[in-house]
Amino acid sequence: MKTMKNYLVLAVIACLLTGCTVDNPSVPVQPESEEQDDPSERGGAETFDVNVECWKYLNKKWVKDKVSLKFEVSDTKNFEVGLKQMQGTGGNYVQVDIPEKVKYNKRDYKVTSILPRAFKKSKELDGIFIPASVRKIGVEAFLDCYSMTSVRFEFGAYLHTIGADAFGYCTALQGIDIPGSVEVVQGFKGCAGLKEVTINGSREIGEEAFENCINLETLILNDGTRYIRSGAFRYCGMTTVDIPSSVWEINIWAFDCCYDLTKAIIHGSPTIFSGAFPNNTELIYK
Repeated sequence: MKTMKNYLVLAVIACLLTGCTVDNPSVPVQPESEEQDDPSERGGAETFDVNVECWKYLNKKWVKDKVSLKFEVSDTKNFEVGLKQMQGTGGNYVQVDIPEKVKYNKRDYKVTSILPRAFKKSKELDGIFIPASVRKIGVEAFLDCYSMTSVRFEFGAYLHTIGADAFGYCTALQGIDIPGSVEVVQGFKGCAGLKEVTINGSREIGEEAFENCINLETLILNDGTRYIRSGAFRYCGMTTVDIPSSVWEINIWAFDCCYDLTKAIIHGSPTIFSGAFPNNTELIYK
């Protein structure tokens, strides 16, 4: 071993002096030491089922019942889980209150996320209550839940992320009040039944966030929003819109094809890209 080390030292010195390179397949290059993933320790994340109370539509009336929710352990150190799936509806419409905490292995686990596609195409889901503990709603979490009429967020929500198409094409959804804790609002494309949207100071309204919400009549933008991205409200039905002074940019096509939008009241002096509004929209600066 000592002889080998001496050989390597001499070889490196020789290369530095002559400008040559060492390419000796008989001497393997040793990578920098780093912690390797042990396949024997990998395995899938733990999942478990919990029966929670719900309202279920039985015999033409709403009654208290239970539904099964599957959770996945996401953080074993902080005892956190994500909601993975709903099951056991029996084909009946249900209104579900997601619990803030669930019991697993005699410990309380906090529900901090709704995982991607957790409720996708759940045709029985009529309404959902999301507790303040949930910080992230995954991609397509409620995509195509065409029977869902309401989404309620607990006061004081810590929700930070709404994934792409999270609520896409929930055509029965009529209104949404988005917590100000959400950084980028997106994921409501094609919610044709949506009539009223309130955004409580989220920094950004993402691309195509509410595109094709053709019946959206009332848009309330509270102070705090900085950017309205391309196509955010394309093909929506508002007649007027009030832009708060906090807005810095309104991107191209933000309100494109909003044919009934006759008036936009602009507070402050945001950068408005060409084509952001239809040609017939009057911009009134205040």
